[in-house]
Amino acid sequence: FTNLNAMVSEDPDNDCNTNLQEYQNGTNPRVNNPGGCSPRTDLELVTLIAPATAQPGATISVMYTERNIGTADARPHSTQIRLSQDETYDAQDALLCEDTITTILPPNAPTTRTLTNCTIPANTRIGMNFIVARLDPAGTLNEPSRANNDRSAPIAIQMSTTTLPGDTCATALPI
Repeated sequence: FTNLNAMVSEDPDNDCNTNLQEYQNGTNPRVNNPGGCSPRTDLELVTLIAPATAQPGATISVMYTERNIGTADARPHSTQIRLSQDETYDAQDALLCEDTITTILPPNAPTTRTLTNCTIPANTRIGMNFIVARLDPAGTLNEPSRANNDRSAPIAIQMSTTTLPGDTCATALPI
């Protein structure tokens, strides 16, 4: 145990024993100890694609790809898409839409989903914001790490341009 800065809850060798458990058992936390791990799910949010711009109140489409990089099937779970002023997922950010994976996702299997019903709140501030996504936000799946469950994409929220009645625009056309 030479790294005194290691977190007691970490499992660097992925044998399902935390550093604290390894210390208590007298085993090496850097060496995978036999009999520790049963197969586990590990979701990874691979891509998140959102429009570059939108207006307050607009409905946008968001596409994402997730993959199960674990050794066990991933049970049904949800994905939340939120609007944030920074690149970090926060449950306090505005929820734009939610998706539910209702099928089993086997190990190494990717799935790409498109959500077409994500609505930017009408009171969203104008300027740079972020679409942030999180896989399994409720934490229902037993994953060794959730660090790869989030991803963000920038989006510029712009003022809407509306034409008032009576406004006209002249366009010169070639003869």
